[in-house]
Amino acid sequence: MRPARHRPPRTARPPPTDIRAAPQGRVAAALDAHFVRDAQAALRTAPNLQAFTCLVASAAPPLLEPLQLRAQLRDLRLNAKQLTCVEAEMLSRFTGLGSLVLEGPSWEVLGMLRQWAPSLGPSLKYLSLQVCGYALTMPAYTGRC
Repeated sequence: MRPARHRPPRTARPPPTDIRAAPQGRVAAALDAHFVRDAQAALRTAPNLQAFTCLVASAAPPLLEPLQLRAQLRDLRLNAKQLTCVEAEMLSRFTGLGSLVLEGPSWEVLGMLRQWAPSLGPSLKYLSLQVCGYALTMPAYTGRC
């Protein structure tokens, strides 16, 4: 009879936190205020959050501030289409990311990449910028916010 092999316990990685849809508020194209408040509160109470995905362009800006508090955050995927200069600056303060996916980043976010790259360099292993159709829909980038 063979002796039982010792197997280390599996440390299953928790599924990432995804926001792929969000309830709309009473005003057209606005998010429901209760959803935003609850999402911000949830992010503030999750100190060990390691991965976050938000594919709703209008939901990303109000969630950046509580996400900045998450030191354990390693994987970030955002629809960055509606981020302004101020929000791009907030995004540039994220360090320690191993994976960064920006879908449809605004010109402000793209302009911030040059300043952001040195702080991301030591940890970043995967970067994806999904920019389709900008030549047709966006004005030329000037490099300034």
